Amino acid sequence: MLEEVALPDSIFGHVLGDLLLIETPDGWGPVDFRSLNVGEFGTIYQGLLENELAVAETDLAVDNEGYYRPALRGDTVKVQRRAIYLHNRSGQ
Repeated sequence: MLEEVALPDSIFGHVLGDLLLIETPDGWGPVDFRSLNVGEFGTIYQGLLENELAVAETDLAVDNEGYYRPALRGDTVKVQRRAIYLHNRSGQ
């Protein structure tokens, strides 16, 4: 199934940017992974394991707490039906 999944740069680029770039008082720059200790790497890894990709069965909106839910008429659609999106076990 994974061989059939294609993530275009327009989607995957945002993921890489979120993983590799950090905002500092001087602007955006690369994350200095050398300064992270083993515990911090473990926390990052654990956080990544708690997320999964899914295919939206319907248009999705996001509520005030950041949870995905089916979009209702008048909602801003954040994920189009059949689009791939990233969420955690709680639905955020």
